[in-house]
Amino acid sequence: WHGKSDWVVDIVAEYLDAFYDSPTFVLAPISLPQAAWNQEREQYDARKVLPFLKRKLPDDALGLIAVTQVDLFIPSVNYVFGLASHERNVAVMSLHRFGNNMSPKATRGTVLRRALTVASHEFGHIVSMRHCTAYRCLMNGTNSLGDADRHPQHLCPVCVRKAHHALGFYRNDRYARLKYFYEKYVMEPEEEFVSRRL
Repeated sequence: WHGKSDWVVDIVAEYLDAFYDSPTFVLAPISLPQAAWNQEREQYDARKVLPFLKRKLPDDALGLIAVTQVDLFIPSVNYVFGLASHERNVAVMSLHRFGNNMSPKATRGTVLRRALTVASHEFGHIVSMRHCTAYRCLMNGTNSLGDADRHPQHLCPVCVRKAHHALGFYRNDRYARLKYFYEKYVMEPEEEFVSRRL
C-alpha cells in the first residue's frame, strides 16, 4: 500500500530494527489478494492474506510484515489490528482503526504509537512468542484499541529471554538503540525504562 501514511511504515521499520536488533527493510508496495476480500463484511480476511505474503517473503528474510490501511478481520471477531503466523514467518497489520492523530511524536493515541505497538507485537509472534500471561507485556493479548493503548511498549523479562533466544541480540546494543529511538520520537517513559537498563 502507499499513501498519506507512508512515513509511518518507514518509522515502524526503524523501530523494529532497534527493538529486535535485526536489520529491517521496507519493500516495494504490493496489493492485497482479491481472494481475501469479503464483500459481505467489506473487510479483508487476514487469514487469507498470510499465504499470499509467504510467497513474497525474501529468501534471506527472518520475517515479513505487511502494513495496510484496509480493515482486517478473522471470522471469530469483528476486526483485528494484526495477525501473524510463526509457521509462515509473515504477518499483516492494519492502520485502519488507529484514528487520525498523525503526530510524529509517538505518544499514546497516535497512529504512530499504535503502529509501533502492533508491529513489534506481531513480529514477536513471527519469532515464535505467544501471548504473554506472566506480566504486563507488549505480548499481552489485545481485544480493543484501549487494550493496545494500555500495553507497555516493552517486553517483560520472560519475553525478553524468549526474543533473545530467538534472535541472539546483544542486550546493551539493543537498549542503546532503543534509547536513541525513544529520544528521537519523544517517548519519554520508554526512554527512561531503557536508560535504567543500560
